[in-house]
Formats: sequence, structure tokens, C-alpha cells
Amino acid sequence: MKLGFKPEELLEILRPILTSDSIVWLSVEEAKVWGFNCIYYTIRVEPHLPGAAAVFEFVTSTEDLIPISLVFLLPSDVDLNKVSSLSREFDVYLFGGGDLYGVITPLDEVGIRERIEYVSKKVMERIAGVKNFEPLIDGYYLDLLKT
Repeated sequence: MKLGFKPEELLEILRPILTSDSIVWLSVEEAKVWGFNCIYYTIRVEPHLPGAAAVFEFVTSTEDLIPISLVFLLPSDVDLNKVSSLSREFDVYLFGGGDLYGVITPLDEVGIRERIEYVSKKVMERIAGVKNFEPLIDGYYLDLLKT
């Protein structure tokens, strides 16, 4: 069973919502050079939400990108009833610590772009009140997850 995507596969799938093809290539090359194993592809949601990202594990030895989750940071004054309405429709979990909290939902290989688009639109509509939101992946940042 195949797990994850090669960079060129992910690029083809996400191309309609990428601001630049270089995002995927640069993230993979930088992760290899610096030894990072987690790539956050940032979704443009500002100024409505503090941030959002599609999270992938990067396996250096095979160069596979394995989807983990979608993460949305929430404004501190968000109505938690709005968040609970999302959890009734799909698996959304609330997380937080200190001044920062948000929602996280699993991301799978099957229908990945459609899931990113659908969940992003629903979060922006219900949490931020933004209608007709079109998600765009506009960058990335890297992290090291301890295994």
C-alpha cells in the first residue's frame, strides 16, 4: 500500500490552489537540506483568521509527503458555538494552549485538494463570516517532529 505523495504528484493535485509551483519544490528541497520532517503549507486566510495550514509529514529517505491534518488558528473572540457546528459536519477538534487556539481536522490522501477546499470554505464561512472563499496555498514553513 502506497502512503503519501511524491512531490510531483502533490504538485499536480494541488496546482489549482497553489500561488506558485515553487512552493512544493522549495519546501521539499529545504526540508531535505535542513533535516526537517514536517511541512506546513500555509493557506491564505488573513485578515479573517490568524492562520491556517495543510500539514504533511516529510519522509526524507523516500521523499514522500504524507498528509496529516488541516489546522486553523482562531481569533481569541470566536464563538465556540460556531466551532461546535463544524464538528457536527466533519471531524474538527479544538486545540489550544496559552493565548493560541484553533481547530484541527484529519487530512487523507483521497480527495485531498477537495477536502482542503471544502473545509477551508466551511471554516471561513462559519467562523469568519466570509462567503465565496477560495483557498490558496501561498507559502510554507518547516518543523521537526520528534518520532
